[in-house]
Amino acid sequence: MKKWILTFFLLPLLGVAQLQKISGVVYDKSSKETLPFVNITVNKSKLGTAADIDGRFDFSVNEEVLNIKFSYIGYETLEMDITEKTKFPLEVYLKESNNELDQIELVAGENPAHRIIKNATAHRKTNNPKNLESFSYTSYNKFIVTLQRDSLLETEVMLFDDSTMQEVELFMDKQHLMVMESASERQYKKPNLDNEVITANRISGLKNPTFVFLANQLQSFSFYEDFVSVVGVDYLNPISVGSTKKYNFLLLDTTFVGLDTTFIISFRPKKSANFVGLHGLLYINSDGWAIQNVIAEPLEQPDFGIEIQQLYKKFPGGSWFPYQMNYDFTFNNLNMDGVKPIGIGRTYISEVKINPEIDKKDFSKIAIVIENNATKREDNYWES
Repeated sequence: MKKWILTFFLLPLLGVAQLQKISGVVYDKSSKETLPFVNITVNKSKLGTAADIDGRFDFSVNEEVLNIKFSYIGYETLEMDITEKTKFPLEVYLKESNNELDQIELVAGENPAHRIIKNATAHRKTNNPKNLESFSYTSYNKFIVTLQRDSLLETEVMLFDDSTMQEVELFMDKQHLMVMESASERQYKKPNLDNEVITANRISGLKNPTFVFLANQLQSFSFYEDFVSVVGVDYLNPISVGSTKKYNFLLLDTTFVGLDTTFIISFRPKKSANFVGLHGLLYINSDGWAIQNVIAEPLEQPDFGIEIQQLYKKFPGGSWFPYQMNYDFTFNNLNMDGVKPIGIGRTYISEVKINPEIDKKDFSKIAIVIENNATKREDNYWES
């Protein structure tokens, strides 16, 4: 009898012991920059997940993991065998490939991506944060203008010896042309009560108006309106009504996470398009047909290049909500003695509350308010 009782209590522990934790970060092999939303599957199956917006992944599998595959559009697929000697967290480096999947034109037959896009479009209003009764959150925003390492190496800096070059790179890692930071608290109540309070704000380095303008324009808060705003320009949303007639969609991969499926779909305006469009990748989750991740950039970018990335997280109550937004600029028309500056923007959202009780009296008539002490925050505040 005691043996059976012992077995009964040990069974849950044995089940937990079978979980294998997989973690790490995925990088571009050449630039050493992290890669967002890399598709990760285990044991030559569709079971897995995707890296987050900063290239990090951390998940558990209820079976022994012998093999992990990393796949990402525009990069060579990497398969890694896992043994007892494998140490986690992993550092994974993917090599860029020459495949141009976005150039594919689908001309005949039923496109499997269309069913998924139409489902996402049909659920667009449900998943749009602005259709919630209310929400609130805090955010931390950081915009950096720095020198592009690759362009720096192509200039006369190459005349320096190795030790000097190391000093230059170390300086680049610690110093930037401009750093702009802010923290804010936002409240929203349907249909149009919307307040944001800037609780902290600071800027250092160059006060170039071009940099400041771009930092403040950012991108649309979510990817659910008819048009997506990027640096003040409105682009037709690939999940707007009728988008399958205007955009080319290609189902590239699928991943199973529990009972749900994530579909990875590339999008690009059709060659006959006569609208201002985007191209990139949509990660659509079958749970609510919501956007899980998105990578997008304008099709034509003569003055500067920009890529936006958005990560959504599911919160209690079943609502998907923006969780992090990135944007990266390349200033094509600016150079500093042959070296191009680049802009890197990050927005982290936290303390999200879905449908909280908010009184109309709590809203100011001014949409954005800056607290009196916002520019007087100490260094320890920013460090936290």
